[in-house]
Amino acid sequence: MKNLVRPITIAACLALSGYAYGVSNSTEPPQIDPVKIGAKVKKETQIFHGIVKELDGGMALYTEKGVYPLIGGEFDIINGKEVNIIGKIVEEGTVKKLAVSRIQLTK
Repeated sequence: MKNLVRPITIAACLALSGYAYGVSNSTEPPQIDPVKIGAKVKKETQIFHGIVKELDGGMALYTEKGVYPLIGGEFDIINGKEVNIIGKIVEEGTVKKLAVSRIQLTK
């Protein structure tokens, strides 16, 4: 009987070792899921509403307040469409141009 106690104890310890609680120092930092609370909007970024038309070999946004040449991409596919554009005004000399960040078709 004495001879069986030792092997049974060792076998039980090995079998149950995966279920035992242990204390150890974690080598990896805990994973924290980022939460987007709100997007910060730059003060110079604005929303413009108007119709995109050709102007001097390029495209421009025609709004109630004025005409703004568009920079920052190819705008041929939205020619003649009514859009909302998120962007900022950039002055090149005496001309105010609209640097486009995003475009949304309204109709």
